[in-house]
Amino acid sequence: MTGIRWIAILISGALSGIGGICFAYSLLGNFSPSIYQGFGYLAIAAMIFGNWNIGPTTLACLFFGLAKSGGLQLCIAAQLPGKYTDLFLMLPYVLTLLLLIFFSKKNHPPKAAGEPWDKSRR
Repeated sequence: MTGIRWIAILISGALSGIGGICFAYSLLGNFSPSIYQGFGYLAIAAMIFGNWNIGPTTLACLFFGLAKSGGLQLCIAAQLPGKYTDLFLMLPYVLTLLLLIFFSKKNHPPKAAGEPWDKSRR
């Protein structure tokens, strides 16, 4: 059982790294530390909003991603000056806060969340 967990962690880490590289190079063609600002917050919020289940969390990630790209497309469609783009790029973060305010009472984290895994205690 321990071997399977290690393999799962290695595979998920490798896929996450590949996804991060693809994301970084699809935006700018090179790496910049500023391209990931705020995405960790959205990922944690999606996990909480998805109630720590993979299906709803995936849907929440898609929703937040569509809100992020939708804010930019809305700014382009409205032909607003460049100084207003930051205002529209805040859209996923505002939606995240609103969703967490209204739906956080229904979420129940796993009992072992935040506890280090100890094989001898299980």
